[in-house]
Amino acid sequence: DYAGKLAKPFDKDLWILICFMVILVSITAVCFSSDAGTFGVWSKRFNSDAWRNTSMYHKFLTMMKVLLDSFLAHATLFFTGSTDVNLNGLLSQRIFMTGFSFIVLIVISSYTANLASFLTISSANGLIQSIDEAGRICAHPVLREDLEISYPNADFYFNDEPGSDLYLGMVESYKNGKCDVMAISTLDAYNRLDLMESLCELDI
Repeated sequence: DYAGKLAKPFDKDLWILICFMVILVSITAVCFSSDAGTFGVWSKRFNSDAWRNTSMYHKFLTMMKVLLDSFLAHATLFFTGSTDVNLNGLLSQRIFMTGFSFIVLIVISSYTANLASFLTISSANGLIQSIDEAGRICAHPVLREDLEISYPNADFYFNDEPGSDLYLGMVESYKNGKCDVMAISTLDAYNRLDLMESLCELDI
């Protein structure tokens, strides 16, 4: 399940395109490889006497091993968000790897942003998404007109008994089951010790 979530930021077609791109980069890197540098071992295999004197079957096996080695190396670089530039290699190889680095930057940035967005949306599942889904709401009577105009479909309860504290009256109404949630300003709650104590008693 968790592995599936890690793949969610990109759809299947994009993952296939990424794999194809890494394969293409791996093949091209072998073609551009020179004797110097990190991947010089590939060039040396094709320029050795053993390569020239062996059979076509062994040449094919050697080529497949080199391509697999190149794919694993570039896949590791890709998924770690890094690339390898051979300063002693051909100019064409350095230009090609610079382009690959730019693609890696875009893909990693997009994946990170999409994953963060996906996890945020997933964590919100089961929570109230709008005020219309909140049930009956205890609100301050002073805001009655504004709330009813702004949210005509919401169900509000206003405790406006004469002589009672309006904020503590909202808490009492919530305790008595007259509403499902309370709409209280965080600033107002922090500025009143008695209101904070009432909310703490409710474990809110």
